[in-house]
Amino acid sequence: MAKIATTHAEKNEMDCILFTTALQGYLNETKNRVSHPINVSRSKHLIAYFQGFTVQDIKRSHVRQYVRQRKQAGVTAHTINGELRLISGVINQLNYDHDENLPNPTLGNREKKPRGRKRWATVAEAKHLIQAASESKNPLLLPFIQLALATGMRKGEILNLRWAQIDWESQTIYLNQTKNGDPASIPLNQYALHALNTLKKYRVRSSTWVFSHPNGERLQNIKNSFATACKKAKIEGLTIHDLRRTVGSWLINSGERLEIVQEVLRHKDIGTTREYYAHLEKSKAREALEKLDNTKIYILEDVNIRKR
Repeated sequence: MAKIATTHAEKNEMDCILFTTALQGYLNETKNRVSHPINVSRSKHLIAYFQGFTVQDIKRSHVRQYVRQRKQAGVTAHTINGELRLISGVINQLNYDHDENLPNPTLGNREKKPRGRKRWATVAEAKHLIQAASESKNPLLLPFIQLALATGMRKGEILNLRWAQIDWESQTIYLNQTKNGDPASIPLNQYALHALNTLKKYRVRSSTWVFSHPNGERLQNIKNSFATACKKAKIEGLTIHDLRRTVGSWLINSGERLEIVQEVLRHKDIGTTREYYAHLEKSKAREALEKLDNTKIYILEDVNIRKR
C-alpha cells in the first residue's frame, strides 16, 4: 500500500511541475553540451509562450499554435525545429528522471526540413574574406575563419574550444562532445596550427577558453564581425556555417571521395554527405569521362560508324 501511495504522490507532483521550471532544470543539466548556448537562446521564446503551463498542460494543439505564431513572425523552419527539439529534450529528461511516460507534444508538429543550402566560398572569395578579416577590429575573427577553413569544425565547436583540448604533440584537437553527441578528434594541418599559434597572442591566462574576451569570459558569438568582413569583401549570402561546407566542396574538387569528406566533417550518415556534395562528385565524373577524348579508346569505334 505504501508503494502505491508513493507513486500517487509522485503523480501529483508531476501535475505541479511548471514547464519553465523543468526547462531551466534541463538547461542546468546540459550546460556542458556544445548546444547549450543556442538552447539558452531558444529557451527565451519558449519561456515567454509557455509561461504558467505545467508539463502536463502542454498539448500538441498548444505546440501547433506556437509553431504558427513563430512562422508568422518570419522564423525559419530550422529555428522552429530547434525549439521543438528543446521541448522534446525537457519531456524526455522528465520521463527519465521520474520514470514517467509523458507524451511528447511536439510529435507531428515539426516543420518540413528545408532543402540544404548549397553555398560555399570560392577560392577567390575565401582570399577576399581572409583579407577583410585581417583588417577587422576583432583580432579573433581571422584565426577563427582560418581554423574553420582548415578543419571543417562547426562554429559551436570552435567557440567552445578550450586550450586543454589541444594536443600540440600529436597535432590534434580532442572534442569531448560534438553535435552528434559523440567525442571526436580533429587532425591539425599547418594552417590550423598557424591559426592556433596566432590565438596564443590573445590568450588570457586566467581563462581556459581559446576564444575569449579580455576578461576571460568565453566569446559567445562572432556573427557580427563575420558579417562586417563579408560586406567589406563584397561577398553576399555567405554564413559562418558555409565555411564548413566550403571545406567539403574543396575536398571533393581536389579529388577526395565522399567517404573521406564524411570522415572529415564527421557526418554520422553518408546520406548527409551525399545530400550536399554528391552533385560535385558527379561533375568530377563528367570531367574524368571527357578526358577519354584524348585517349585511343575510339579505335574501338563501331566499324560501320567509321565508314559513314
